[in-house]
Amino acid sequence: ENPLLTGTFLIVFTSILFLIKIESFSDKVNANEDQLAGDADNILTKLLFPLCTSLPNFIFAFSAIKSPTGAYLVITSNVGNNVTNITLFVGLILLIGYIKGETLNKEEGIALRKDFNFLFISTIIFFVCIWDQKITRHEGIILTICFFYSMAGVFKFQIKDIFLIAKILIQLSIFFVLAGVFIFIGSELIVGELEKMSKNGNSGLYEVLLPGFILVLPSILPLLLTITKPNMQKIALSGIIGDCSFSIPLIIGIISCFSPEISLVKASGLINYMLLT
Repeated sequence: ENPLLTGTFLIVFTSILFLIKIESFSDKVNANEDQLAGDADNILTKLLFPLCTSLPNFIFAFSAIKSPTGAYLVITSNVGNNVTNITLFVGLILLIGYIKGETLNKEEGIALRKDFNFLFISTIIFFVCIWDQKITRHEGIILTICFFYSMAGVFKFQIKDIFLIAKILIQLSIFFVLAGVFIFIGSELIVGELEKMSKNGNSGLYEVLLPGFILVLPSILPLLLTITKPNMQKIALSGIIGDCSFSIPLIIGIISCFSPEISLVKASGLINYMLLT
């Protein structure tokens, strides 16, 4: 009777499943740490953790692309995702850490600064790409390459690392399939309801609710991680930054590769706000 509420519940439920399962990711990566050329913590916080929180972004992106305005909605939704993550969720994680009396040590601070630097640079590159209020296929390729360049620091160009991570993901494939089904059903319910709102003339509400309900909800996962476990601020913050890096440049880059040109004239206000945040 209420598709919006049901879809939201399914995505929040999946986020809680990811919270329970994240320890398995961590244990498996740490158990194989001696076989990894890359940094085990980086692989967890920059790849596996963000992969969990950005899974709805991927599922929505490749289902929405079939729509005539799908590419535009994917871009605005991922921009909204990053704006909310960098303001609301980073703020709450730091506030909870302050209340609990937890602080980041110097090493954690340096690592986070590097993560933020990449996010800032990739955001600037995205802003330059859309300066003329559109994004082309060539610019999408540049954004996609930008993401994989950042991943080179995680793997240090070792092919065996990729095989090892793939092995871990295959072991958890049943979990990913189950979570994907929940997210897909939840996304379809929400998108269907929001499309009705858009057809009824509530386009502003449509564009605001879309990132709010579909893409930002999985960011509850690192927030819950911070609340429930001691000294998890660094992992939670790295997970948030990693999630933003999956949204921009990766997802927007890939989606832009499917279209010769995507107009972003209507989204200029939201994109300017993203640059500010």
